[in-house]
Amino acid sequence: MFPVARTAEKKLFPALLLFAASFSPFSLFAQNYITNGVGAYTEFSETTLLIKLELEAPAVDPVEVIAVDTSKKLSFRIMQNRSPRAWSKIWIQNLSINNSPDTLSTQTNDLIAMTQVLQGTLRTGDLVEFERIASDLTIMSINGHEMADFETIGFFEFLMTAFIGSIPPSSELKSNLLAGGNVSGDASILFGSMDFTRNERLK
Repeated sequence: MFPVARTAEKKLFPALLLFAASFSPFSLFAQNYITNGVGAYTEFSETTLLIKLELEAPAVDPVEVIAVDTSKKLSFRIMQNRSPRAWSKIWIQNLSINNSPDTLSTQTNDLIAMTQVLQGTLRTGDLVEFERIASDLTIMSINGHEMADFETIGFFEFLMTAFIGSIPPSSELKSNLLAGGNVSGDASILFGSMDFTRNERLK
């Protein structure tokens, strides 16, 4: 099972749920989502991540997506190997320009804990998922295995601002994630066709 990083105040999952998660590559909190959009995150003109946003109902307005009090999921398909440092850099640089100092201060502990969950390289095909269960509960999974829970109100919405905030990595990525369910194109097909190597752990 992957190593889990948590801040001191985080509650541990019940032992039975952790046992089940170690064998079941799917969410324990399954919802009826629609794929709202899929987009490519690029660095130096190369696609390094495919990102999928799933909602309970289609939406195109970023304010609405962030504000609605429902379950949501943000998933990342790794397109190039990423070290823990490279993974953290994506979040830090995009969150810092899309949030106020007060918001950053409120969410810092969970952000640090989230980046520390990763103890080794994410490999091409790996799947990282964040699922909003409630306003104060976000679950992080890697390749279907639940890794950590974050219990700060608004943490999921905070993560979303990195990609659909006022200063997104690219306008194309933001537009593709806010497609309102009108999903098509190579990014969507590729996201669904790739898979992680089940025997690979984060080494």
